Amino acid sequence: MSLSRRPIRESRSSHSDRVVRSTATRNAPDDAATRWESSQWGDNQYKTEPVECAGRVPWISLHDAVSRASRKDGKAIGAWANRGIVIRADGLGGVLYYAESKDGGKTWPEFAVKSDIPNPGSKATLYPLGGDTVALLHNPKPKGRHPLALWISFDGMKSWPYQRVLVEHSSDGPGRTLNYPDGFVSKDRQWLHFAYDDNRHRAVHYSAKLPLLP
Repeated sequence: MSLSRRPIRESRSSHSDRVVRSTATRNAPDDAATRWESSQWGDNQYKTEPVECAGRVPWISLHDAVSRASRKDGKAIGAWANRGIVIRADGLGGVLYYAESKDGGKTWPEFAVKSDIPNPGSKATLYPLGGDTVALLHNPKPKGRHPLALWISFDGMKSWPYQRVLVEHSSDGPGRTLNYPDGFVSKDRQWLHFAYDDNRHRAVHYSAKLPLLP
């Protein structure tokens, strides 16, 4: 599965105390580069070469990650949550794909890896919880944007032993969509606060209590 014909290039920012929000953008086939912009970083952009998966042009979601840029005193203030990106697209077999950077996002492998995480081509967001512990908000089915679930990995996304459905159905009834979850983890790492789109016409806030973390 080709992630990119050339390594992904990533810009750096002097705003080392900022957090990059999960975001996604469609990469048209003739685009020179895919761009991600953080509302907290102003004009700073994350750029990659055009990305292809299974002959398709996918959506790519960057997980929340603390900037690796150093402060003026030269002291690094953070690291990437899990060193990776998750890739979603229609026609990828109902699962997410995954790519990992070994150098903090400077370069990326040519090939993405097929995961066993079910996904219908909808947005999935990742949240660092310290060390190799990562939370995932997503629709855990190969078809249909429902339910909305919280999964947690304690080994750097190798396995997901904690799986909990947060929202079973849309307020409009079974079979309706639960879309675009995005949020943040509380400073004490006890809560995941997020919002989601309920069937394309209603924004819903949800605070999920996190389990006791190692």
